[in-house]
Amino acid sequence: MMSIKILSAIQCILLITLAGVGFIFTSNDTQVILEQNRRSTVVDPLSASIMTNDQCVDLGRGGDLDTLIAKSSSVFLTMPAKAAGCSLKYFVQECQNVTIRDNVINNKEKYHQFLTDSYKLPKIIASHTYSDEALLRLFQQTTKNTLIVYIYREETDRLLSGIEQVVHSLCTGQHFKYLEDIDVKIENAQENVLPVCTVDEQNLIKIISDKRAEIGFGTLESLTCSVYNAIRESSRKVVMINYKQSGRLQEIIRRQLCPTQAVHNYNVAKTKKNNMRVQIKNGTTVTVHDWLDVKRDYLQWTLDLNKNASCQGETEKMEDILFSCNDEAIYM
Repeated sequence: MMSIKILSAIQCILLITLAGVGFIFTSNDTQVILEQNRRSTVVDPLSASIMTNDQCVDLGRGGDLDTLIAKSSSVFLTMPAKAAGCSLKYFVQECQNVTIRDNVINNKEKYHQFLTDSYKLPKIIASHTYSDEALLRLFQQTTKNTLIVYIYREETDRLLSGIEQVVHSLCTGQHFKYLEDIDVKIENAQENVLPVCTVDEQNLIKIISDKRAEIGFGTLESLTCSVYNAIRESSRKVVMINYKQSGRLQEIIRRQLCPTQAVHNYNVAKTKKNNMRVQIKNGTTVTVHDWLDVKRDYLQWTLDLNKNASCQGETEKMEDILFSCNDEAIYM
């Protein structure tokens, strides 16, 4: 068994930047659930989406997801950037005492090497997804005993978190190739004192409009019409979970595979709000967090951030159902 590779939260962000959902289950003990879903199916003639009145998944002990994971021979946990991915990737590796190549589902060389990285392969893989292509491969190439769990975060909320993360990378000196043309001003850089980092407003807008790094690895890039069609046509079991429930997902996995393993919750957001500032047109500065709070409802429209998105209505319908469930988890 390979040794565990434990990364820091910042290392995880670095790895990311280098760079549904439905449910069908055919075992005999789920025929009642399927029959209930068939009776409550409502077809939207405009989008040909399939909406049901009984899609909620129970995340409790012995509940729906607990059973699904236990009965599946392989499980993929996948998510856009800024949706609890680092926490889940760390946890899955430590739980199974294995190293999994980072974001393995997006890279052909990585998933080819995965096959021979160890003799016995892990049951659960966690990986960010950069686009819909990785999800389509999962629906087309995995076996019918595979469970796919997509970790969802509402796109505007995810986008703002991604913007803060990229600015944080600038302010902490992580000048990756995608940030080489962006300058920031650092003040009060003293030992044991949190320095003030200021980015010009036009530079910030350039970063956002270019959709650099975490900003571009979003929900709309992965949940496309092609993905929704694949979900309807595939026989794979697919569950969607709100990213805020990732701790409960870890608890389910922990009970089954690694009872002594602690749940991971990496969050660097608390350290990156007050010391990051934007210099606006009149020469004054505001915090990046406040700037985003004021601009949030106009960013996607003014900067054309969603121009390549498809089936947004489908995603919004799914989101309404997801958030209406007690455990914020569904199969469609």
